[in-house]
Amino acid sequence: MLIRMCLLVTAIAGCLDADPRTSSRSQEITTPPGPPPPPLEAVTACGAVAPDATCAFDSHGHHITGTCRTSPSGDGPLACAPDTPLPPPQEALAACAGSTSSAACSFVADGHAVSGTCRTSPSGDGPLACAPDGPPP
Repeated sequence: MLIRMCLLVTAIAGCLDADPRTSSRSQEITTPPGPPPPPLEAVTACGAVAPDATCAFDSHGHHITGTCRTSPSGDGPLACAPDTPLPPPQEALAACAGSTSSAACSFVADGHAVSGTCRTSPSGDGPLACAPDGPPP
């Protein structure tokens, strides 16, 4: 019985002991990181308004105008989504030069070390750039 179970399980995920209490092998299930949360300034800009309201905020020396929205999945806070996304900084572009999409990357911006993943824009166009795994520094 155990041999048949191992053959079936091996085809799917590898052979494990039938009794998890006696198994010496553990499997770790990981999920890829989702997009970083919106910056605090974007959330604050939509703090007292309804979805689809116009909004504006300042971040890293840029004045950004947009519309208050939640994430595409509908979860997360209401935040000011820019009308026109800012281009990635030159350091983020350089970090992914010669790399492929989904490759790990890192760079230094404004004196802060940033690690992330090489990606294009959400629409799939634009250059490959290092997108931070967490909120901006």
